[in-house]
Amino acid sequence: MGFVTVNDKGLVVIPKAVRQAARIGPGDKLQANYDEASDTVNFKKIRDVKEISASVRGMWKDNRFDGARTSMEDRIDKILKK
Repeated sequence: MGFVTVNDKGLVVIPKAVRQAARIGPGDKLQANYDEASDTVNFKKIRDVKEISASVRGMWKDNRFDGARTSMEDRIDKILKK
């Protein structure tokens, strides 16, 4: 456990002991989440792209990004037509 301070750009430094315990190093990707019920910010280490795509796929499922999906499909179609 450790304490951090958020700077004026919203940046924090993860304490060395936490980085070592979680084996977090330069270039690693972390997914940040906020749990309103417990007023907690959590980070999940992303091990590969499949984890990221699984969470994105879940966002598309309930159509929260319906307009973005259409836009993305249009862009994909344009790329494939080239």
